[in-house]
Amino acid sequence: MDKIRFTFWVTEECNLRCNYCYVSKQPIKMDRVVADQSIKFAKQQIEERDNAEIVVSFHGGEPTMNFEIIEYLTEYFTKQYGKRVSFQLTTNGVLEKEHIYDYFMKNHFMISVSLDGAKECNDLNRIKQQGESTYDHVMRTLAYFKKHEYDVRLRMTINASNVHLFSESFRFLFDQNVGPVAFAVDMLHDYDKKFWETLSMELEKTMDYLYEHAYTWYEYYIKALEQEYLSIKKICVGGKDSFHIDGKGCIYPCMLAVGYEEFCIGDIDTGICEEKMCEMNDINEKKNPACEKCAAKQICAGEYCKIINKRCSGDYLLPSINNCKMTKVFSELIRKSKKRLKLNGSCSD
Repeated sequence: MDKIRFTFWVTEECNLRCNYCYVSKQPIKMDRVVADQSIKFAKQQIEERDNAEIVVSFHGGEPTMNFEIIEYLTEYFTKQYGKRVSFQLTTNGVLEKEHIYDYFMKNHFMISVSLDGAKECNDLNRIKQQGESTYDHVMRTLAYFKKHEYDVRLRMTINASNVHLFSESFRFLFDQNVGPVAFAVDMLHDYDKKFWETLSMELEKTMDYLYEHAYTWYEYYIKALEQEYLSIKKICVGGKDSFHIDGKGCIYPCMLAVGYEEFCIGDIDTGICEEKMCEMNDINEKKNPACEKCAAKQICAGEYCKIINKRCSGDYLLPSINNCKMTKVFSELIRKSKKRLKLNGSCSD
C-alpha cells in the first residue's frame, strides 16, 4: 500500500543540548491555529491519494514538551481516518511523564527513544542545558515501558567522540531487551580516515556478537542494513508523499531541510509552491558529475539526497564525502555478514 507521511514539528524547544543536534532550538511552538491549518492541508493531500496509508510523526526539539498539540492532532487523525493512520514519535525520554507515555501506548505509537549507550557513552553528547547527565532519566523511562511490556526502538547517534564505544554501547542497549536498536552517523560533520576505520571495526564486532549470541537478530540486521544501504535509491519524494510542517506552518520536504528558508516548499495557508517544487525536482533529477563513474551511485545517498549534499558541501551536486565513506563501510560489512550466512547454510537471496 502507498504511504503518505506528515511530520509535525510541534516544538523546536528542547530540554537537552546534545552536541550533535541539527535543530535550531528556536522558541517555536505549534499552536492550535497552526495545527488546524495543518489539518486542512493534510486533508487535501490525503484526498488526492485514495486508500494510501497515513503515517503521522511528531518531531522536535523534544515533542513531548508540547503534548497538548500531539494529543489534539492524534485525536483528529484517529477520529477521521481510524486504522488507516499510524503514529510515530521520537523522544529523548527525559521528562518522565507517565500520563504522556500511557497515552502513546493507548494509541499504539511507534516510539523511538534516543540513547547512545551506557552512562559513560551517553553523557558524552546527550546532556541537559546546564551539562547535567540525562542517563538516569532515560533508563527510568525505558523501565516504565518495559514494565508495561511495550516495545520501543532505541536510537544511537555515532560521531567522532563515541565511535570507539559503539560495539560496547550497542550490546548494552541490546541487552536492555526493550526493542530493536537503531543507529546512524551524524552526517553533518567531517570525519577523518581513523573514524571510518574505527566504525568499520566496531560494526564488525557488533555483528560478531549478534552472530554468536542472537542469531535471529543477526539475520534481522543484515536485511535491515541491506534495505538501508544496498537498495536502489529513487528520486526524493519530499513534497509529494512526505511533508514536514514546522511550528509556524512552513512546509519542507525532509527533516534536514526544516528551518532553512531555501528548502521551504510552501506553507499551510497557500499550499505547496509549484514553482519551488519544480525547482527542487529539476535539482533532484540532475546527476552528480563526481558520481558519474561510481559503481555505487544507484545505492548511495549522495546521488539521490541533494539536500544533504547542499548542507554538507554547499552544492546540491557535490556529494558529501561522508556518504561515499559510509556506503563503502556498510557495503563491505553486509558482504562479510552475508558470506558468513552462506557458510552457515541459511542465506536466501
